[in-house]
Amino acid sequence: MVSFKRTKITNYKKQLMQQINSISRQLLSLGAILFLITSCSSKEEKSSNILVIVADDLGFSDLGCYGGEIETPNLDNLTSAEMLFTEFNNTGRCWPSRAALLTGYYPQQIGRDNVPGISGGGGLNKVRPEWANVLPHYLKAKGELRKTHGHVTDIIPTILDLAAISPTDEQQVSFRGESIQPILEEDTDWEHPVWYYHEGNLGIRVGNSKLVSAKDEPWELFNLENDRTESKNHASENPNKVQELEKQWTIMLNEIRKNSPNKIPEKELVWVKMDNS
Repeated sequence: MVSFKRTKITNYKKQLMQQINSISRQLLSLGAILFLITSCSSKEEKSSNILVIVADDLGFSDLGCYGGEIETPNLDNLTSAEMLFTEFNNTGRCWPSRAALLTGYYPQQIGRDNVPGISGGGGLNKVRPEWANVLPHYLKAKGELRKTHGHVTDIIPTILDLAAISPTDEQQVSFRGESIQPILEEDTDWEHPVWYYHEGNLGIRVGNSKLVSAKDEPWELFNLENDRTESKNHASENPNKVQELEKQWTIMLNEIRKNSPNKIPEKELVWVKMDNS
């Protein structure tokens, strides 16, 4: 019976150490991941723009650029012209590191870990002090909603705009998206077109007007200002708007085709004009 208990305790200690090692690997990554923090600035810029990428269960030595056995060429390329931290530290455990990362305080200061003379460790009975604000508290426009539309193609132009980087010298083809930086401050009225195509389903939005067509179906026109669910079709009432948006959809299609590596030759292209009657 004693032997069984010892075996059980030994196995328990072994499992515990494995869990601690796993957690340590995960949290050591927080320091290492800071090598991906990129600060982009220009002469006119007064503050830095910072991007933090956090990876789960990643030890710093797993990355190729830190001598890891696993090849990580894409991550290594991100660091080729940047700064690497080799001595950046965390608390060695998960929840205290999260507390420090989110508040900027040592976890013992805010009731998320203990130390002689201080009880802590988190849990339902431990309340973060009111003065220990988390990061979103300091961000502008927190809790606000934006009605101005955007598109995924706007993300890269926005990041470059915020970082004061001009891609024009390196670009062969201009971005279709636009920076939504002004929308971060407040809603704005803009006529930024959003183009759609998927498996024969078409669509375009300009301002609050949206023209859509299910596959092989006539165009439908919606006013999103007062009909966000797209339930009332105005195509028959406003044929000029339908024609205007259809023309813009076709113009954007031709622009997209112009630079596509998979462009079909004009002589092989079959396009059927839809009838809205």
